[in-house]
Amino acid sequence: GDVNLSNVVITDPLPDLVLSGSPIPLLAPGQTNTVTYSGVYLLKQSDIDAGMVMNQATATGVDPYNTSVSDLSGADAVSDNVLTTPVNQAASIALIKSGDASGITVPAQTGQQVSYAFTITNTGNVTLTNVTLTDSLPGIVLSGGPIATLAPGQADSTTYAATYTLQASDIAAGQVDNTATVTGTYMDATTASQTISDSSSDTAITAAIEALPEIFPPITSDGGTTTTVLGSDSVINMQATLANVTISVLSSDPEVTLDPATGLITLAPGNPAGEYTVTYQICSIAFPAVCDQTTETVIQAARPSIETVKTQALSDNGDGVTGVGD
Repeated sequence: GDVNLSNVVITDPLPDLVLSGSPIPLLAPGQTNTVTYSGVYLLKQSDIDAGMVMNQATATGVDPYNTSVSDLSGADAVSDNVLTTPVNQAASIALIKSGDASGITVPAQTGQQVSYAFTITNTGNVTLTNVTLTDSLPGIVLSGGPIATLAPGQADSTTYAATYTLQASDIAAGQVDNTATVTGTYMDATTASQTISDSSSDTAITAAIEALPEIFPPITSDGGTTTTVLGSDSVINMQATLANVTISVLSSDPEVTLDPATGLITLAPGNPAGEYTVTYQICSIAFPAVCDQTTETVIQAARPSIETVKTQALSDNGDGVTGVGD
């Protein structure tokens, strides 16, 4: 304006805004004051969810005629637009899916169940709504949800659960693979609906492995080599072979040696009749965590034998000379 204004004050209706400063005693025409008043506002979750903070302050002064003059704040000296301050939204969600296969026996049987638990965490800074979970495994029974609201940092591990019943094809495959996906919704600063998602996979092992001791015939020679230790072993309901399992020696009597490359046990020669043992483990090549162990016994048979020792003694006839007649 073209007159002095006195007792200029600022008010701001934004809740919880801390406004500091005191009335400006005099503001001359054309004069600008940017230091007397300031305000501090701490973001609320609702502001982040909205993607912005909107507010408008009012300046009021008194002219020389004792008339109040006021103006709404704006982006510049002539506009009265509400100030909109953008707030960064970083939406993120995480899913952890875990399977419990403790109900599966060895070997696995059709009709046995795998149970699944789901932990869903809002790892972003925006409140998520209508959080839904889907699972791609055919035949899985999924229960629970949706989660109405999930605040930033909040985790939910109870709303969703699932069970799956083993089929013959799962046992033949040796495992059950499946993937779940969680999706949450939020509104951006333009009030448009946005979604964020995450996926998590789990593998339940149904492969069975069994190591059984062989009944080797006694070795009748002085030491010898057995047939393969894998003769009675199985993996995923098939004969165990060097093509589908690995062999590891866990312990052994020093008289016997098990060769993991061949599966054969060798009993060294020169040992007395008796039993000699070696303990080994087999693990599935396809599923290295699936293992079993057993102890093999090799018998060295007694070997019948006879030994003759002939000795000769010379008796002197008394003449002190070795000769005829001695």
